Amino acid sequence: MTESPTPESASQDSPTPTVVVAAVKHSVLAIAALVAGVLAILGSWIPILNNFSVVLGIVGVVLAIVGLVAIRKGKKTGKGLAIAGLVLNILAIVIALVLQNSWSKAIDEEFSSPKVTETSQAADGTKTDGATKASDKSAEKDADKPAATTNLGVGTKATLSNGLVVSVDAVDKEVKDTIGDTYLVATVSYTNTGKEKVDYDSFDWKGVDANGAATNPEVPMFDDVKLLESGSLNANGTVTGKVPFKAGTVTIEYYGNFVFDDNAAASWKAQ
Repeated sequence: MTESPTPESASQDSPTPTVVVAAVKHSVLAIAALVAGVLAILGSWIPILNNFSVVLGIVGVVLAIVGLVAIRKGKKTGKGLAIAGLVLNILAIVIALVLQNSWSKAIDEEFSSPKVTETSQAADGTKTDGATKASDKSAEKDADKPAATTNLGVGTKATLSNGLVVSVDAVDKEVKDTIGDTYLVATVSYTNTGKEKVDYDSFDWKGVDANGAATNPEVPMFDDVKLLESGSLNANGTVTGKVPFKAGTVTIEYYGNFVFDDNAAASWKAQ
């Protein structure tokens, strides 16, 4: 006679069901975004290198956003890593752009030329083009107008924003050197009314002919003409010298920074 299995023996013989829990891994994109954010933040403070930080930050933002989308769907974990990476990358981009802007302004201020803030009347008292400062009260209504900087008369002084005052004091149109070549020679002056030392050079000046061609000063063979040399001018200092140009020069231009400037700060009529 066959015995029927008891409940105890049945439970012992039947296999125990196994519950399988799928392991959810950290999001690789979230980790990558965090690493990119750390590197971008470190590089954002370094000139030139922070250009790469901006690119890296943009990549990190994209990785963090894609990672967050995958995490919200429950496929991955690491929401905190993704958010931290997103914040770091955005912060790195902002820091890099702000610093680049400030550095750019500082460089522009360092190398940009001072602008003409006012011009005076000629030494003989006659009115010249661009004269913006006068003793009578009628000139006060024009005080807010920008100073004219072109076609100034000989003797007109141009005051720059750094306190330097430059002028073309006289023009000799036919000056011959020792070998008989003829030049136009301008007598120019610098007066430093500012607090900082300023440089001066004959190459601050250019001569423009009737066709509009601007050329640097000439190098004639003079024996008794005191040509303007290069140097530095202390506060309250003044220097005067002669600058020779090609015969036929009609306009004399002054450049505050002859290395970086494309446009003259002021110009005087030579004819």
